[in-house]
Amino acid sequence: SNTYSMDGRMFAIALRKASVEIVIYNFPSMAPVRILSFEQGVVMGQIWTEVEYLRFCKAKPGLMTVWQVAFNSTDAAPATVESLPIPDEIPDVEEMVFLPSRSRLAFSLQSTVFIWDAKTCKFLLNFRPTFPDDSFLRTIDSFINPFSSDGRFFVCPHSTREVLVWKESPDGYILHQRFDFGGMHILSPNGESIISLTPGTIHLSHTKDRILPDTVPPPANPTGYTLVWHSLAFSSDEALVALPLDEEGEVVVLDLQSGDRKSTRLNSSHITI
Repeated sequence: SNTYSMDGRMFAIALRKASVEIVIYNFPSMAPVRILSFEQGVVMGQIWTEVEYLRFCKAKPGLMTVWQVAFNSTDAAPATVESLPIPDEIPDVEEMVFLPSRSRLAFSLQSTVFIWDAKTCKFLLNFRPTFPDDSFLRTIDSFINPFSSDGRFFVCPHSTREVLVWKESPDGYILHQRFDFGGMHILSPNGESIISLTPGTIHLSHTKDRILPDTVPPPANPTGYTLVWHSLAFSSDEALVALPLDEEGEVVVLDLQSGDRKSTRLNSSHITI
């Protein structure tokens, strides 16, 4: 996980090593300002920005605490922001995804996916995917934007070939869309667009249309490239997304409304956005 300060002058990244390290850098010089180190299993790898502060979470059975530290601080101790109740049964905080704006957690337990609302202390979703084992369920935190920023939508796999989109309702989350092909599925921060990435293909859908019970067929016309899944960026108005490819330095810019795409060829094949 990584984040910038609001003024763009500082950059922080969380790394999982023998312990969890949060490193704060000056940007763009990338000179390190501070390193915060925590025991594995105590601090989640997820970090985010709140005004001038860098925020992160510590967790123990039954309780999660949000902490913050000023981006430009070199020695001030992190301060507690708030504590939130979480289910005692959560076995590993590293596998949780936290939505700070709505105080919601997504995690898997005993082959079942849950969404927990820490403010109301109730479960908003629990469903059991059809995987032959729970190994894939432990990768919820590797999904790019599983929640929309306002919490209205949530994306999660159902099988090796199906991905489900859940939509917020007064009683929790209801099934809204079903995509019947494998690959990576990326929800835009505003929750309006879904980018589906299969080998050689970029496919664009929109959440305004409910797609049930029929499934969306896999897109055709592959072009043979491999995408750098973890490196992408949305424009500030969320109208465009840039997706770098790892072959021959190609970057694709996709218009999330029209579906139009443009490709740019750069000199280096090692691209990070």
